[in-house]
Amino acid sequence: MKKYIIAALLLHMAIYSASAQDADAILGIWHSPHGHTDIQIIKKDNLYSGVTTSLKENHPGHLSSGPDTGVVILKDFKHRRRGIYNGGKVLDSKSGRSYNGQMKLINNDRLDIRIFFGIIQFGRTETWTRVKE
Repeated sequence: MKKYIIAALLLHMAIYSASAQDADAILGIWHSPHGHTDIQIIKKDNLYSGVTTSLKENHPGHLSSGPDTGVVILKDFKHRRRGIYNGGKVLDSKSGRSYNGQMKLINNDRLDIRIFFGIIQFGRTETWTRVKE
């Protein structure tokens, strides 16, 4: 009986460790489809956020039309299950408003960002690509 309890505890610890590693797969620099910024996703206190890291060119009508590095675009996302992060806010650079968001890591190089107001079905999705370092 004691062997089974120890085996169950070891299995639980291995699963928890693998889950934590999977959650951090989102960390890194991502390129938005708008082409004017790259966003670095960081982790602090088990919450994931994204800040602008570069400005490639000026785009009229966008809030990031100056050298605005360090602007928080994604804020306070929690890892829920493999590849899904939600509970956070997304800054819409076109309107300057914050919306509810969900991130889904499709593979190591593709991240879908869902922006919505109210319920998730009423929104839009952007696909970001990982910047190769």
